[in-house]
Amino acid sequence: MMAPRYPNQGTDKRAGGVLGHVLAWLQWRLSFPSTARPRVWAPWREREGPGHAAVLWPPFLSLAIPKKDGSYATFRIGWRHDSNWGDEHSPDHTYFTSRGWPPGGYLFDIIVKGRMPRDRVVVP
Repeated sequence: MMAPRYPNQGTDKRAGGVLGHVLAWLQWRLSFPSTARPRVWAPWREREGPGHAAVLWPPFLSLAIPKKDGSYATFRIGWRHDSNWGDEHSPDHTYFTSRGWPPGGYLFDIIVKGRMPRDRVVVP
């Protein structure tokens, strides 16, 4: 069986096998191109770091909770905006250009990481 192809797939680990094909199919169906930037409501942001609780529209929840060792526990779910999805460096460049779409869009994601280095935490 061929490995599943996820939208905007990078080098991070993703599910494979039959489950991976189902998840990749679902992510393709739920993701969409758009150049519009998300609206952000962040009721809590860490003063000296990237810790945060934020809700974005289209629906996206992002949490980054500081840990004692200096890393962060992160949880994200919903439509994550990526202005580079489909650009010339993206694995989906041909998919976008063949449809006449400009780069950018919303990818449906569910991401849980228990130990994220401070410099890798994305603040919406």
